Amino acid sequence: MGEMCTGAKSGDPSQPWQLALKNTKERLQHLYTSILHTDLDIILPEYNESLKVHRIVLAMSSPVFESMLMGPLAVRNELKLYGDSSQAIHKLLDHMYMDDMDLESVELALEVYAAAHKYQLEAAMNCCSQYIVSNMTPDITLAALEASVLFEDEDIKSKCNEMLHDSPDDVMSAKCVNFLKKETLKNLLQEQNLTVTSEVVLLNAVIDWGKAQLQRRGEEYSGSALREEIEDLLKEVRFLTISCEEFIDKVIDTEVLSHTECINILKAIRGANCPDSFNTSKVRRGPRLEDLPKASLQTDSVYLRKKIYRASDNFVFVGTVESDKNIYIYHMEANREGTINIVNCAGDVLGSATSQNNVFTFRQPVALKRGMPYDIKFAFKSKTVLSSNSEEETVFDITVEDVTITYEKDCDIDLQLYFSKQ
Repeated sequence: MGEMCTGAKSGDPSQPWQLALKNTKERLQHLYTSILHTDLDIILPEYNESLKVHRIVLAMSSPVFESMLMGPLAVRNELKLYGDSSQAIHKLLDHMYMDDMDLESVELALEVYAAAHKYQLEAAMNCCSQYIVSNMTPDITLAALEASVLFEDEDIKSKCNEMLHDSPDDVMSAKCVNFLKKETLKNLLQEQNLTVTSEVVLLNAVIDWGKAQLQRRGEEYSGSALREEIEDLLKEVRFLTISCEEFIDKVIDTEVLSHTECINILKAIRGANCPDSFNTSKVRRGPRLEDLPKASLQTDSVYLRKKIYRASDNFVFVGTVESDKNIYIYHMEANREGTINIVNCAGDVLGSATSQNNVFTFRQPVALKRGMPYDIKFAFKSKTVLSSNSEEETVFDITVEDVTITYEKDCDIDLQLYFSKQ
């Protein structure tokens, strides 16, 4: 007997297969791949597919399978499974037999997770969860968010919230928004901290979702049918935070609003009362000031690139700010009185504040995304002539805690920026 054990080599055809394999995992894998001693057929009717398996392996892996296969109502030779993708079942079998799963995409991992949740395969669920968290991208975030609610998976939910925080435009523009439950989409639209660059991003998401619902039900598309489908979601869009120019260029052409509604909203953007059927908030999305921890950075003096600025009605360029972390700027201090605008690379004014005793407090904290350049522009309260201290632009880094701000200096306004990490 000792000689037989000593002589057994993995893959040696002269030995019985039990001795030629080193451990239980290899023997289970051999049973799986060779279909030796199988006693059950899994039937996938939707795929016209049959898989030969061992009932004891399924039963010892899942309490649901144990009930199906070992209980008083146990099936005999065939187990029909409905509603699971073929790929998902194959991956679950890989995991049950080999304690391993090769997941190629987050989409597949979500399919496998759904099947694993259905059959209470906890180890497979954990494997899927880890893969999803490690490989999350903006285009699949909303599908993962829906799954995290269904499966009560806090790790996936936390990662989804991180993606919504870091890349809200990309997440809300992804095609999988079309597959959200209406309640999920409405909850997202009610989220104050969903700091998209413009409410138009959310409006387009609502429109795409509505069209997808009509198509899914096979209903004929019309403007009135779409409006009826998205009516209560439109009430969550903050139209009054959109500029008149952007509303004219990007909202009117969507044709989800009537001519009269467009006129009334444009008037409301310019200061009139908003129609009662729409969101009346004029506050851009972002955290409340009282919820932000206080942190500050102080710049050195910045210098004028051109020899003279004559500033009265026109804003002068102060500099460009870029951060290695997402931050909110909620107020500034300067050595001059006036108005400060923070502008993104598309030229949109994200925040504007007029000074009181050299302090500029924004009505809503201005969200700056990491790695993105933002211009700071300044308008003086009265006519001012600035003389040049230096015609050369300099670049330097300022670090507070673990946030680094790169500031390209241009004019001689001494600024302090008070901010909080998102």
